[in-house]
Amino acid sequence: MATRDRTRLAARPGRDAPIAPRPLPAQIADYLRERIFHDVLKPGERIREQTVADSLAVSRTPLRDALRILETEGLVKIHPNRGATVVALDEQAAGDARQVQATLEALAGSILAADAPDEGASALGRTLERLRKAAARGDRNQWFRAGEEFYGEIVRLAGNQTIIDLHHKISTIVHRSRFIASMSAAGREFDTATYDRILQSIRNALPRDAKKTIVEARS
Repeated sequence: MATRDRTRLAARPGRDAPIAPRPLPAQIADYLRERIFHDVLKPGERIREQTVADSLAVSRTPLRDALRILETEGLVKIHPNRGATVVALDEQAAGDARQVQATLEALAGSILAADAPDEGASALGRTLERLRKAAARGDRNQWFRAGEEFYGEIVRLAGNQTIIDLHHKISTIVHRSRFIASMSAAGREFDTATYDRILQSIRNALPRDAKKTIVEARS
């Protein structure tokens, strides 16, 4: 059953690559987390276990384990005898978390600009190209994804494990609010100028400029 379930989840459409072998509850949590992040499962909505289990061809046991994972992340609330519901977004908490996330990304940007500007510029340039292509298509969903990857890449390339770990935790809290804000910007122009400035600051080994631009863009 687990092998079949893993194959089924890995083959779901819309993913860039198959899911690496991981515990089944973690895979299910990934699937539900993405739907919560992107407002497919909305705040206050009940997660109907049997419906989800049927759609993924999994049993309810790993699904319930997945829901417990999401509860520890503050994304769902499990109610005794009533199942799980999506937690409403706390705007104040999300705003505070965005400031922390911006600070971590800015610190990572300054480290990257000081220590590995060439490697950073090369990797970020590829991500920026995906941003430009999404803008040209008017694809705000892919624009958002590429933008988050851009900042995530900065954190990864900086190579500070403490920053990486903290950024991962805080991004779980922030992602949904950033996505909703991005989608509500429909009709506005796609602006790559800020990304260009960050890239140039890193390429030219200007840590202070990189840090300042990231804080201004992400706070």
